[in-house]
Amino acid sequence: MGAAVSLDAQRNSFEVEGWPLIPPGEYLLTYHRYELAFMFNTAKLFAHFQIADGEHKGARLYAAYRVKAIKRKTKRGGQFTLSKTHKLFIQLATLVNSPVRPDRPSLDCLRGCLIRGRVVTVKGPNPHKPRPEAAHYSRVDELLSIEAGST
Repeated sequence: MGAAVSLDAQRNSFEVEGWPLIPPGEYLLTYHRYELAFMFNTAKLFAHFQIADGEHKGARLYAAYRVKAIKRKTKRGGQFTLSKTHKLFIQLATLVNSPVRPDRPSLDCLRGCLIRGRVVTVKGPNPHKPRPEAAHYSRVDELLSIEAGST
């Protein structure tokens, strides 16, 4: 069975299974929550963001990160650990400009902040055999800076 696809004519964008397709670029985002899960035997953290300004204000996107281990509980919340080479560790250390403990990191420092992030379009897992355009969706690729709020 295929993915559920809907077209939003007013915003001129597609939506695949609840994840919108918006033009790639830099957007102001607000952080909402994270979920932990195992995908393909790999521990993952899915951080959920919302676009805070512009034409696509209110669109919800996610960023997927590998984590070293999930300590407790999957789904919403839960505890996890990172390695100093993980993308999330490097982005958090850059954003908050202070030491981050890889054995007990927290995304609470992102709450209440306006974050500049890079959004990309996911066209499929294999660049040589992309999905049809109706199955493309957007996700947050990188958190660049904190524009407003405190850390």
